[in-house]
Amino acid sequence: MDVEKELKKKSPQGSVDALNTTRLMDSDNGLGIPLIRREQEIPGVLMPYRTRLNEDVVLAHEPYRTALHFFLEDYRFEGVWSRPREKLKYVSSVGFALSPDFSLYRDWPLTVQLWNVYRNRWCGAYWQSGGVKVIPTISWSTEESYTFCFLGVEKGSTVAISSVGVDLGNRHERSLFVSGCRAMVEAIEPEAVLLQAEVFPEELVREGGLRDVDLRRYPSHWQSIRQAQKEARQRDFERFQESLDVG
Repeated sequence: MDVEKELKKKSPQGSVDALNTTRLMDSDNGLGIPLIRREQEIPGVLMPYRTRLNEDVVLAHEPYRTALHFFLEDYRFEGVWSRPREKLKYVSSVGFALSPDFSLYRDWPLTVQLWNVYRNRWCGAYWQSGGVKVIPTISWSTEESYTFCFLGVEKGSTVAISSVGVDLGNRHERSLFVSGCRAMVEAIEPEAVLLQAEVFPEELVREGGLRDVDLRRYPSHWQSIRQAQKEARQRDFERFQESLDVG
């Protein structure tokens, strides 16, 4: 079979390149994990993948940049890996995304966890090759995952993390999360960290080594939008007041 010819078809055979080996991305490490290039811009709003695009969601008339996030169950975004060309159209329609947060469960074999880090970075690098701005999403499981879970990210990059699904009230889970945060900061030295969390006590900022980084907090998507709209209305009011003073 001519793989390249098959891939160019409108409906190629699903298994012709299930591992996306015909689209290998640049890597800076011995494991071949693709490299997501450093992005300077920081989004104002994070939008869940597959949210229907409309003016209210993307805030077309506001000075806020919306980025897709993938802090969801894996099955909801598996298509970005299994049907990358098709799903690139949606990601490109937004133009800004966090790399997909494929899960790293601590009771999974390290090989499976490594594979999900590869898929995370591959999708991000693939989107960048299509003109999308991408911020790498970082996740980890136990200390054993540190050997690979921070690879494929340029030092000083802005990165994204989430405490969604982490029981911070559980001493063991909290310890794993905090230790991973500190290891990430040491390994990547991020310029900024985007944190999506409903609740994230200040002591976790200190314990996780996040006090000395530019920490940007993002609550739930709709809370972010409401806050952005509130701030936009406040700016409009201030401009109106200024125009009265000038007059």
